[in-house]
Amino acid sequence: MSRNHIHLAAGYKQDVLSGMRANCNLIIEIDIKKAMEDGIIFLLSENNVILTKGRDGVLSPKYF
Repeated sequence: MSRNHIHLAAGYKQDVLSGMRANCNLIIEIDIKKAMEDGIIFLLSENNVILTKGRDGVLSPKYF
């Protein structure tokens, strides 16, 4: 696969299916508001997965 974005789930409840793998055992919450204030762009895909290119392909841990 050649992905161009970092893929994020819109939540972590059972009703959220897109963007989260069934065998996920670690959740990192992202402060999207803070990231957007710093100019990080987020997109929402048709299947409700949040996408970002971060900066140079990386989303800094300061947003975790």
